[in-house]
Amino acid sequence: MAVKCANRRVRRETEAVASHIAAASRDPTQISRDRTKNAGFRRADMLSRESGLSPLTSLAVAGLQCQSLATAAPDNIRVTRLTDWAEGISVFEIPDVICLPEYGIQVCHGFVPEEAINYPAHLDMRLGRWPDKRSTDDTIITPESIERSPASVCFLGHVYSHVFGHWCEELLKVVTLEKFGFDGFYVFPDWYPPYCHDSLRLLGVPPTRVMTINKPVCYERVFLTTTIHHFNAHEFPQLILYLRDRLYAGAADEVGAGHRIWVERGLHAKGRDVINKEEVYDRIKRYDFVPIDFGQHTFGKQIGIDREIRVMIVPHGSASVHCGFMPSAGEIIEIFLPFHINPSVLQLCQAMSHSYHQIVARNPNHEPYKFGLEIMVDMEHLELVLSAVCRDRSTK
Repeated sequence: MAVKCANRRVRRETEAVASHIAAASRDPTQISRDRTKNAGFRRADMLSRESGLSPLTSLAVAGLQCQSLATAAPDNIRVTRLTDWAEGISVFEIPDVICLPEYGIQVCHGFVPEEAINYPAHLDMRLGRWPDKRSTDDTIITPESIERSPASVCFLGHVYSHVFGHWCEELLKVVTLEKFGFDGFYVFPDWYPPYCHDSLRLLGVPPTRVMTINKPVCYERVFLTTTIHHFNAHEFPQLILYLRDRLYAGAADEVGAGHRIWVERGLHAKGRDVINKEEVYDRIKRYDFVPIDFGQHTFGKQIGIDREIRVMIVPHGSASVHCGFMPSAGEIIEIFLPFHINPSVLQLCQAMSHSYHQIVARNPNHEPYKFGLEIMVDMEHLELVLSAVCRDRSTK
């Protein structure tokens, strides 16, 4: 399989080689000074690193395990600990990392860094590996199948980051690295949706710094940050707000659709569709809600819509992450199936100072829920929440 846009890739690789050679010829102390230009960042802790590319060995995918760079501490990485609004976040520079786009993982020193995939359980899920079941994936990645690249990159294609909610977690890496002074390439699989390119453009990353791949590549230097995702977002509220504000600046000319939004599951969503839409639409119309299918809009337009929202009603799904791009102190109403209650934006709401409300249909033993994977909205519960939330004039 060939890498998409081969000519563009060759040009970018040539630029990367030139950049790498130029950087290598500079005084190392000057490089360290350059990386502390941004206020609030401390000097990097320099750990030993041998020069040159190390030999590649075969990888048995089924046996890969996940470890944290923060605790595994390989002896040839560079770690920079950040301060001020990024207090508690580190930037890791790791040599000779193999990116496997088909699996959405990166491998260094024989393990998959937690910082690369955010959730260790995702590795097991991707490999079909469970406590009582071994992976049946017998793939062996041979050295001959791995392309070598001298580029410095941040690989954004973790296991599920082609899904909107998880892609937004990747953007937290981007704004951190951009503030840090990273000037390398952002890389992700070539089958990722267009909003991945659009979001990087909104953050000021030019297309010449974006590469897509569809085969294993070993990069000479890969940059990662401390594990940050929506389940620990409340530990990094300033970073959450910084990402939102950067996106606002990039989408400054976009207009919204109103202060009260009902989020549609969307044309391409799988399962959890609302089956009593007519009565739901009738009810929310009384409270001036506007139905929005975010998937039908560009990423910039989505941010423009988010900027005006004060109250959002959303059936559980990836679109609930839009609460992280709303103004602070909003109202979030999330609707669940009674046997699939998996709130994943609670910490994000905490970081944003939102109020959070949950609506779940009844499912008693004597009268089990009978609508399978579709959502039957409990109208009495919906009315109770709307009557309380929308009587506050500040949400209008």
